[in-house]
Amino acid sequence: MPKIRVLIVDDHNVVRDGLQTLIETRATDIEVAGTAVNGQEALELVARTGPDLVLMDLRLPELNGVEATRLIRQQHPRVKVLILTSYDEEKFVVEGMRAGASGYLLKDVSWVELEDAIRTVYRGGVLMTQEIARILVNQSGANPPKQAADISEEDRLSDAILSAKEKAVLKLVAQGLDNKAIAKQMFLSEGTVRNYVSHIYELIGVHDRAQAVVWAIRHRLVDDELA
Repeated sequence: MPKIRVLIVDDHNVVRDGLQTLIETRATDIEVAGTAVNGQEALELVARTGPDLVLMDLRLPELNGVEATRLIRQQHPRVKVLILTSYDEEKFVVEGMRAGASGYLLKDVSWVELEDAIRTVYRGGVLMTQEIARILVNQSGANPPKQAADISEEDRLSDAILSAKEKAVLKLVAQGLDNKAIAKQMFLSEGTVRNYVSHIYELIGVHDRAQAVVWAIRHRLVDDELA
């Protein structure tokens, strides 16, 4: 099975070299495709080396991590971005997620958590806390949850877009499960789940899992989980 190819982007030598050493010595299914010290170099290396995933710091010289993430996702939509940063301020994380990142971790994360996160994002999962999800919803102009009697005809039509099974898949996507985990839970093949997810994206007009999570919350498919 091919290894997950990761590009490490960080302007601190200690962090960059440390991550590379960890991956090279402790991971059996992950390898380093390259390292970059700023966002501009990251863009060039993504184009040249074609990694599966980018570990992206946010505060970078020349081109910051948010802008680099946005450009990578626009120019290379197949490449996933996982934010790895020292900053836990909501505004930085939200900007990164809105730029197209599939999740974020703080740099004090353990190696086990990091490698699990890399695998999850590579397989199509999303790493998003409840608080960040709420902020993304609020910034997208979503309204607070309504009582059944207050739901507008527009909302009812929006909910009617998806079948019961598609809603079930989307709920699991919103919980951060990747396609493999969803397939196991719903007793479907991974390919079937992948088709469901792609079709859901088309129906609700989104392009990635983070946007799908926001849509699910806005339409009260996951109110209970995020209450």
